[in-house]
Amino acid sequence: MPGKRELRKQLHDIRDDLTDRQVETYSKAIHRKINSLEVFQRAQTVHMYLPIANRNEVDTMPIARQLLGEKRTVVVPVTLFNEHSLKHVYLKQLDNLITNKWNVPEPPEPHHDSVSLEELDLVLVPMLGGDDQGNRIGYGKGYYDRFLKKVDCPKMGLIFDCCLVEKIPTEHHDVVLDYVVTERRIIKSKRDSDEVKRG
Repeated sequence: MPGKRELRKQLHDIRDDLTDRQVETYSKAIHRKINSLEVFQRAQTVHMYLPIANRNEVDTMPIARQLLGEKRTVVVPVTLFNEHSLKHVYLKQLDNLITNKWNVPEPPEPHHDSVSLEELDLVLVPMLGGDDQGNRIGYGKGYYDRFLKKVDCPKMGLIFDCCLVEKIPTEHHDVVLDYVVTERRIIKSKRDSDEVKRG
């Protein structure tokens, strides 16, 4: 099994090979699958990432547009580079976003009132790669890992099916996702299944 650095390189190559049409088509299919899930339907405050331009991430802009149109609350991360952490702010509109030095879209500075993580009903998580056990691998900076450790609500990773692997190398501090959604399937992790059985 490749190490995380080698795996990241492989996954970047796989995703870079996707065409714009594939990214758009697969993202729409993922959006439809998310909409079919009760955990998404009942979530009133959704934390979500906004896609990085030219990184072929699952496009979440239509999801944000839908949620805002339904008058649900959308929360997005703002990167605090000096503190190596994320701040979480309300997303009010999509036509005034600016990009940070990593090309991540963010609301402009005046809207940076912090949101309590206790308000969140669901987190939509970016993934470079994942497996069917709910494990994820990101870009290696650790921002999301530290954030997800503090969140009690369901966590849903969005990924293209071609970036699922048999097994993601994990460490003790890694957070297991409750759901992984691709254009082809919805995976509920064992952690989520156990909680359902207990409930």
